[in-house]
Amino acid sequence: MQGQDFTKYLEPLEGMTYREWVKLKYLIDTEFHKKEYELQNELKLVNAKELTL
Repeated sequence: MQGQDFTKYLEPLEGMTYREWVKLKYLIDTEFHKKEYELQNELKLVNAKELTL
């Protein structure tokens, strides 16, 4: 990630209230943890499958 310009992602957030930012962060965190949970379950299935081979 070194050398990447993230300002294009920050521009739409300008003018956002703290309450709006908190809601956005909650949605992002929720989706991230949901995806993380799904990937962990997939990894468990793959590991279980490898153990049975």
